Amino acid sequence: VVSIIFSIFRYRLYDVDIVINRAIVYSILTGILGASGYALSAAFDYILQQSLGDQTGLLAIAITSLPIAALFNPVRQRIQKVVDRYFRQYEIDFEKTFVEFTAELRAFFSLDELAKLLSSHAVEQLEVSYASVFISDTNGNLKHLSTNSMDESVSVPVIEEKSLKKIKDGDLAIPDGDTAHSLIISLAIPRARKPNFIGALVLGPRLNGLGYPTPMLKGLKKLGEDVGKAFYIAQLKDRK
Repeated sequence: VVSIIFSIFRYRLYDVDIVINRAIVYSILTGILGASGYALSAAFDYILQQSLGDQTGLLAIAITSLPIAALFNPVRQRIQKVVDRYFRQYEIDFEKTFVEFTAELRAFFSLDELAKLLSSHAVEQLEVSYASVFISDTNGNLKHLSTNSMDESVSVPVIEEKSLKKIKDGDLAIPDGDTAHSLIISLAIPRARKPNFIGALVLGPRLNGLGYPTPMLKGLKKLGEDVGKAFYIAQLKDRK
């Protein structure tokens, strides 16, 4: 059981964040509606007993079930908003945070400038110990372009073959074992059959000690595609 739970959190086999979010919302919702239903039922039962006599329990339950049912959606939506305010505070608007990689601005920067901007923004905005940027050469080998770090002594990370295969397919890679980096983002342009692999962004461990929730992983994958396009345009400019 422990190994299954570890695998779920380590490799994100399921959308655990969504499951936890829903569990919190519906647990609170059940408690509120259950307590409200019990209080209303007891109140109506007392009123009916005073006016109609005994045997009013089922009638009181029937009467109170209607307002409880009407309250279900409004209360659930209110609870969801409150939970999301705290549960999803890790979400980042990557389009605004990494504005240099938007379609309007990416053509104005060289490849080296983009690499330095990406590594510095990643360390600052994602709160990681370091970020390294690699570019794929004509032979498919990765060339290191830039590293930004909280510690100047950090060496350039080495991407294992298993992780390299995943990012070349346009996927995120979470390295196995005790490695110096916690996430590798593929910088790739989506294509009809196979993505055009441009490079990689290697992120060190997060400073808060936490991993990357599912919504953040989805945002980082999209960021990798936007950065891949920016790097591709910069490469075309450098070849002229």
